[in-house]
Amino acid sequence: MFKWVRDCFATPTVIDCLVVLPLWYNPFLLQSLSSHYDGPIIALGIALIVFAIVYDSPSMVRKLAIPGLMIACALASSTTSLNVFLGLCCVECMRALIQQRIPGFIGRLMMIRLTQLLCGLCLYATVGAYDLLTMDSHWLAEIIRRLALLHQNVGFLFNTGTTWLAIALLLVALPGYVSHVLNAFRRPNGVARKAVAVLFYLSLPVALLLLIPGTALLANDFAGRAGTLTGFSTLLIALFFLINTHAWKQHDAVRLVLILPVVCMLSFSYAYARVLILQKELGTYVLFSLAYDIDTLPDLQNIDTFHFDSQPLQNWLPAASGTFEKLPAIKYIMNVDERATPARLQRVGITRGEWLTSPCTAQDLTSSAPIVDRTFYSIKVHQQTGCIVMKKITTPDTYI
Repeated sequence: MFKWVRDCFATPTVIDCLVVLPLWYNPFLLQSLSSHYDGPIIALGIALIVFAIVYDSPSMVRKLAIPGLMIACALASSTTSLNVFLGLCCVECMRALIQQRIPGFIGRLMMIRLTQLLCGLCLYATVGAYDLLTMDSHWLAEIIRRLALLHQNVGFLFNTGTTWLAIALLLVALPGYVSHVLNAFRRPNGVARKAVAVLFYLSLPVALLLLIPGTALLANDFAGRAGTLTGFSTLLIALFFLINTHAWKQHDAVRLVLILPVVCMLSFSYAYARVLILQKELGTYVLFSLAYDIDTLPDLQNIDTFHFDSQPLQNWLPAASGTFEKLPAIKYIMNVDERATPARLQRVGITRGEWLTSPCTAQDLTSSAPIVDRTFYSIKVHQQTGCIVMKKITTPDTYI
């Protein structure tokens, strides 16, 4: 990260360092980071992408091959890492335009990045595969449907406060963006070069917006999960970079506006962590309650086989209803499932009998009344077979 900041700014200040923080402070990234197994792997993939961007060598072979290897490893950890690489390439091109680099320099930069990407994709193709959406007559309609769904999901991030903050950030960044477009048009170049530079500059915001979902739009098994929106980080970095651009270098007070979104993202992360703690407390209560019933009820003492029909709590959490009301994006981002499972029951001492994860049969469910009927689960017994059904909670998760 330090080398990346040094590459972006000749003499970086504290405010300059704020520009790159959205790479890790992306609210949607919390869904992946909170996963016990996927979190470290996805974080490693993003770090490899940053290494691929900042790596430099006097040897062109190493300059292409080593970043390509890093990209392949990042794709092996998560295919959404490709969104981060492409987004950072857009930021790099925008930085070159702001610095008024000649078109030849920007063209060489794009060719190097494209070659690195192709090397990474070729290496990744030897060990992995990407299941793309079928190109048929419904392809365009499906892409539009996915974009509409993602637009709705990203909209959860904006409440009254964050909406006004987003408007303020855009109003601060817009003059710098317009001035750079005009500067590109006023350069003493030919008409063709001016047109290419201006069109390229105008296409960057569109590319960054499409890279928010990025490869998830083209995946065959689209789920619309928050963890796939890794490109939102690079959009924020580009916005921060425009605010921090040279047009505002003489107005440090204006540049201090970058502190506000960083504080908001940290506050969001803290609220998310608090909600995870509350969810874990509820899941632990359900687990202990179920273990107590299995261990103490006389009707279950001679049962050797249990069918376990598990249902997630589906973010049903009354203790966090106030947080969900103020920050609806947290419910969308939440990924940790605190459902009770046979493996978790073994951790609290329930080890007897055979546990089957197949759903209970219709005969098991209708043969008799449940011997236990709790808010979160019910237990029935049929022919020496226990049937544990975790209920799907339908009541509102709000306090009365």
